[in-house]
Amino acid sequence: MLGTAPRSVRIAVWWLCVAIVCGAAYLYAPPVGAVSAATLQHSLGREVGGDTGLKFECTNRAPGIWRCPVHDPTLPGSSILYELKRNGRRCWAAVQTDPGRGHLAVSASACAGLRDQVRLDQRF
Repeated sequence: MLGTAPRSVRIAVWWLCVAIVCGAAYLYAPPVGAVSAATLQHSLGREVGGDTGLKFECTNRAPGIWRCPVHDPTLPGSSILYELKRNGRRCWAAVQTDPGRGHLAVSASACAGLRDQVRLDQRF
């Protein structure tokens, strides 16, 4: 089908396919290796609508239980704490420790992905 197309069109289609594959891997691929505290925090912040550009990290409270601060952009200079329970290697469920503060979701659950490890989608 593309065999008769001009060379520039074939190259453009090839680059478009590469961009689609790389974008899909970035958005949907699981993390590589172990999931760090920073990866968990970024995944939580992204899921509840917090500011992911700040350098917070979760702290391990007990095996499989983490305490994670998430910056709420509507509350300048403060963060909201979440109690995060890991479900397996990369999935988690979290609830606010002090519900009702700010405009972030009270609870959330998701799985950390490659984009949480790479953290390219930070807000500046």
